[in-house]
Amino acid sequence: MAADTESLPPTVPTAKFIKNVEDYLAGRTPEAAIQALDANYRNYRLIERNLLQSKARQMGKLPEIQKAEEAVALLMRKRDEAQEVSIARIYNHDISQRRSKKP
Repeated sequence: MAADTESLPPTVPTAKFIKNVEDYLAGRTPEAAIQALDANYRNYRLIERNLLQSKARQMGKLPEIQKAEEAVALLMRKRDEAQEVSIARIYNHDISQRRSKKP
């Protein structure tokens, strides 16, 4: 059980397993117990939705991260081969800069 809780993000509370329903309902009305369970369920659904949105945002960033990784690999190859590196920066449609640099 401890390994399961370690893999959860810090925002996800650990779910409580109800072993004995009679003990769980002791001192509560059925309506109150259902409201508490429903509140927990809504909380978990909200957390799930937030995690799915976060995952979608991260997946949207993946192409940009891959391009950056390819650029770094290219720069490292050129450095190892002692080739000149040409860099072009475009600030807007009228202003740009080109620069070459030897390693």
